[in-house]
Order: sequence, then C-alpha cells, then structure tokens
Amino acid sequence: MIRKFPVFLMMVWTGMMFQGIMLSLHTRQPVPADTSTVQGTGHYLFATDSLLYITLEADFHSIQFDTGDDNRWHEARLILYRGRNDSVAMPVELETRGHFRRSRKTCDFPPLRIRFDTDYTTETVFQGQKRLKMVTHCRSKQPAYEQFYMREYLLYRIYNQLTGLSFRVRPAMITYRDISGKSSGLVKFSFFLEDDDDMASRNGGVIAEVMNVAQYKLDYDQVLLFVMFQYFIGNTDWSVPALHNVKLFSPGEGGPLQPVPYDFDFSGAVDAPYAVPDQKLPINNVRQRLFRHYCVPREDLQPVFNLFLERKEDIYSLISQFPYLTDRNRKITLKYFDTFYDIIQNEKRIKREFQRMCW
Repeated sequence: MIRKFPVFLMMVWTGMMFQGIMLSLHTRQPVPADTSTVQGTGHYLFATDSLLYITLEADFHSIQFDTGDDNRWHEARLILYRGRNDSVAMPVELETRGHFRRSRKTCDFPPLRIRFDTDYTTETVFQGQKRLKMVTHCRSKQPAYEQFYMREYLLYRIYNQLTGLSFRVRPAMITYRDISGKSSGLVKFSFFLEDDDDMASRNGGVIAEVMNVAQYKLDYDQVLLFVMFQYFIGNTDWSVPALHNVKLFSPGEGGPLQPVPYDFDFSGAVDAPYAVPDQKLPINNVRQRLFRHYCVPREDLQPVFNLFLERKEDIYSLISQFPYLTDRNRKITLKYFDTFYDIIQNEKRIKREFQRMCW
C-alpha cells in the first residue's frame, strides 16, 4: 500500500539536511511486539528477563585504562552461577567499547564487549552467542549510577513492548575480580544487549549499513513509532542519516528500511549527570522533550498514540515491578512518563508539541 503526499517536503534529521521528493512512502503497521520466548538465534539468553549472576575475572586495571582507539581484547574468565551449588566457568575475551562512555572523563569503568569461545557455551544461556555488548555501571564509587543504567535497561524493555523490531536485553549482577590486584572487587548491575544480526534474523531480515538514506526508502509507520518513542523517553541523541544510535533493518525483497534505536543514556528518562542536549536544539536539558521529525497529519499520529495508550499498563508494570530500582527512581520515572500521557490526550498540547514544533 502506497501513501501519497500532495506536496514536496524537505526532510531535516538531527542537524543533517537533505532533500527528497516525497512522491511515495512505504506504509505498514509497526512490527508487533515479540511475545515469544524461544525464537531465533540467541533465544537461550533472551528467553527470560531473570537476573543472571556472573563473576568476571580479568586484569580490570588494564581494561579500565584501555580506552584509546587502539584498544585490544583482554583474556578473562566468566563464571556463570546456575544455582546454589551449580556453576560453569568458561574462557572469554573483553574489549572496551563505546565513544562518550569509554572516555575516562565520563566513566572510570567503560562499557564492554564480550567474546565467547563457542566450544564452552554449549548448554548454557550463552549458547549460540559469539560477541555481545555489555552495558556497565560507569562510575564504580557512585552507586547512583547503577540506577541510571537500570532505567536504561527498562527503556529497552519498554520498546520490546511496543514492537518486536527492537533489541532484547538480559540483566546481570556481575562480580568483577581484578586479577592484577590493583583494583578492588566490585559487584555491579549490568545488562547484555542482543546482537545486531540476531535481532535482524529474528525479524526475518538483515542489517543494512546505509548512510544518508533517502526518506522514501524508510517505512513510514515504523519511523513514526521510532520518533515517538524517542520523544516518549526524551531522547534527542540519534541520527538516522548518520546511523548514530540507530540500526537500519531490511526485510529484504525491496521492502522499506526500518530504524531500530539503541543507546538511551542521553535520554531524559535516564537523566544521567553527563547528559546534555546538542546546543543546536531548542531545549535546555535532556528532560525537555522535543519531537525531532517532520510535520505529519494529525490523523497519522493517533494510531501511535493509541499504541502507547494500549501498552501503558504493561509499561508502568515494568517500572513498578522491577525490584532493583529504588522507590525514588521508580517515582521519578513514572512521573516523567505521566507527562507524556498527559500530552497525547490533550489536543492543544498535541498541536503545540507535534504540529508546531515539528519541521
């Protein structure tokens, strides 16, 4: 089905301007939420959201300072606890990753990438995994930082509620043992992020590495869900043309490309101390929402609003029932989402936020 536009539109995305004649846009409903527990590669790890208990042994003193562009893989040992008297150990490798959070000015403990030897993962939750991103705690001596990344973890879970075309996550409580003896041991919250290709395979497609993609090649409804979710969480740190904190999913056979978001630590819903909006944007802090999209007809917004309203109870339950979030952080998060729901049920505010502030 093709949706035709009567006028030429200029598209502006995240400070990068490019023009496209909007003769047509592919139209389809956003990919439904994935309610299955066993589907596709990596289903062992992401089949549930129960907390994993893990010990990682490595030279973490060296790892924490290996934050340059020439960073390397470090040998490590992972111990997975499967019960009171049951554990399994396996060799792994760790590598620092990321950009902003990898800087020691931001985090004294960087995000990590973990690489598995598949000979040792059989019959464990890591069976089928080769490499995974780990979101870590950032600041070792500031417990509040764990709460920020718990909130980020929950944002991934919320997007899972809205669409199956999303990255799955698995929480873990990790004990870090520094074999060099130069750093004290740590026990911190972390989470694993689904592999890009596994996410795409689960949805029946592949990842497309297409920079500066033309707007007419994007799925209209999935884009609208994507930008509304970014508005919902107060995130402006993304760019589809630059593939910044975005992966493009291709369903194959010439189907429209669909954006998949990740990396939400600069969102207002997380509100990390280091997070600030781009100076070019008309907001003063990350708690202020901004609809970073071109203007769309009012009637096109309603199906997306309806989806958020339908999922509201599930979204709020995720926040309310997550046992590791403090009461204070739970209240802050729910109150922030309350303001979104107030907006999308008020016509005057809808007009101001989505029709006057659009491009």
